[in-house]
Amino acid sequence: IRAAMVTWAKTLATDIAQHQITVNSVLTGYFDTERINDLNATKAKQLGISIDEVRATMEQQVPIKRIGDPKEYGFLVAFLASEQASYITGTQIPIDGGLLKSL
Repeated sequence: IRAAMVTWAKTLATDIAQHQITVNSVLTGYFDTERINDLNATKAKQLGISIDEVRATMEQQVPIKRIGDPKEYGFLVAFLASEQASYITGTQIPIDGGLLKSL
């Protein structure tokens, strides 16, 4: 799904750029949300370990060694929606603590 959405967003960005409308894809990693906490609880139950152990394992997978704060995501999206980012369009921006292994 991610590849299809990125391709769609890139096509849309090209199609509407003439109207000074920007479209970018924000590629997220792990963020400290209720959803992640629920998934961690399920995984902990399945593996018979604590939620803290599941979270620690997740954090170790991220090069920056922590889970993102949702505010960090919000700051990026707010910037992309601002006038300062009006020349940024058709891009894919990872916000994942370095988790993405490709360009």
